[in-house]
Amino acid sequence: MNAVAGFLGAFSAETSALILAWAAIVILTFALAGLLRQVRLLRTAALGRASTAAVGPELGSLAPELASTDSITAALFLEENCPMCDLVRLRLPRLLAATKQDVRPLFIYPNTLSTVAQPDESVLRDRPELFEKFGVRATPHAVIIDTKSRVLLSQPIGSLEALEEFVAQGLFDRILDSARARGETTG
Repeated sequence: MNAVAGFLGAFSAETSALILAWAAIVILTFALAGLLRQVRLLRTAALGRASTAAVGPELGSLAPELASTDSITAALFLEENCPMCDLVRLRLPRLLAATKQDVRPLFIYPNTLSTVAQPDESVLRDRPELFEKFGVRATPHAVIIDTKSRVLLSQPIGSLEALEEFVAQGLFDRILDSARARGETTG
């Protein structure tokens, strides 16, 4: 410290303050660069893990447990104590009916339900192995399966607006049109 004081003592007070200010700026710049490097490494590690852990089934994979040979299946993975799941379960049949397409809704739960489904709804109860097999990590999650048991689309549904977009804003119709062009649907 005496060496620094002796070195700075050779300059005027103004020059000494300027040198100390620049030294502090250089030290802070290196500290900030180190912190930014750490943040970048953490972000890369987090995104790397997220991208390698797929959410939902892989497109084109087979899902014979969920498919119907008569129509395309819109499978929804849901949980019993999930308010958004309840809203999505009630809204999906109405949205599908509005498309005027032959699409079968299928609701899949990992546990036995205490609530009773509507008579016209297809429900698979107590099927946690399907959640594991298809990589469903969060609910509600929608999966579209064609008549040849292939997964055409897989997407988490985080809101009713997302469900409406999934069904109404072209994604769903394009899938149906491509399936129809391949001769996989009736209607």
